[in-house]
Amino acid sequence: MQQYMVIFDVPDLTQEMMELVPHQIEVTERLFAQQRLFSYTLSDDYSTLWATFIAENSDDLLELVHSLPMTEYMTFEVQRLAFNRHPQPHMMSLSLN
Repeated sequence: MQQYMVIFDVPDLTQEMMELVPHQIEVTERLFAQQRLFSYTLSDDYSTLWATFIAENSDDLLELVHSLPMTEYMTFEVQRLAFNRHPQPHMMSLSLN
């Protein structure tokens, strides 16, 4: 499996696109659960979306990208990643004393 960063250019949202948001959320949640989507980040001006996918190859990646309902409204660029590190959250241990 390989990691890919997909950078989407998000156009101004139309009513038709807004109606797809619940389905988009469902698909991203499913991809997270399947460990095929590693991160999903939207800029504060809603113009750029960054998503890190885990895929077998570029064909598999395109299938994942096109499973997102809003993809048809966006252009995107793909970068294959050498690595993508995130620190693991540290959980404090609780003392029962």
